[in-house]
Amino acid sequence: MISFKDQLAKDIEQVFINTQEFADIHTLEGVELPCVVNSNSVGNRKYNRASSFDDGLYEYNIEVIYKYDDYPRMLIYKTNISFDSGQYEVSNFALDDGMVTLKLVLVS
Repeated sequence: MISFKDQLAKDIEQVFINTQEFADIHTLEGVELPCVVNSNSVGNRKYNRASSFDDGLYEYNIEVIYKYDDYPRMLIYKTNISFDSGQYEVSNFALDDGMVTLKLVLVS
């Protein structure tokens, strides 16, 4: 029987970060790698924790998901990076089970 961690690694490689399924090739800091880019889940910043409305400001413009092994560097909050043809500021970097979720804000 295959372990959960082995199955997860297999699913990451064969399904989630597969260019025949969800991923496309993008360029992160000059390195081409398969990523899933989501620009439809733009996060609204909440006015404050007690309120249920937002102030119309955005926390990030795009969310990039990729395998850490494809770009094994930790990206630091508020640093500027290049992604595809744009310059972005790192709003959030999360590493879970070998997958990176990177939230980026377009630098004007």
